Amino acid sequence: MQDISGNYLSRPDDCFWVAEAEVDGKEHIMGMVAVVAKQRGEERYGELFRMIISPLCRRAGLGFRMAQIVLDFCRERGFSRVVLETSSTQTAAVALYKKLGFTHILSHTQTEAPLWVVTLANVTVQFQSHRFI
Repeated sequence: MQDISGNYLSRPDDCFWVAEAEVDGKEHIMGMVAVVAKQRGEERYGELFRMIISPLCRRAGLGFRMAQIVLDFCRERGFSRVVLETSSTQTAAVALYKKLGFTHILSHTQTEAPLWVVTLANVTVQFQSHRFI
């Protein structure tokens, strides 16, 4: 996040979007999302990163719209699919991704959090994919 231009805007198949709104005469960031192009063998796909929606805008359609922008961007570039990881505790995000057509591929507990925290909180990381037809 310290170098958005270098990490997300330096290659033509990567991108970073920011949603802003004016509140009380001041511009505020209401959401952001990024996509990074990946390649495995012959397959080109996008990985959705950094989806963050302001609490002021949650459940108002902004997350859906921003994720749809990522899907459209990836489809236009001929990617086969879009993948992402999210935690099982983010139930609203999991529901949003399901609504958008993402499917759960696998779950794991390998995170940067200490194992005792993951075990105690019963957290799994979910890998989800949206395949274009």
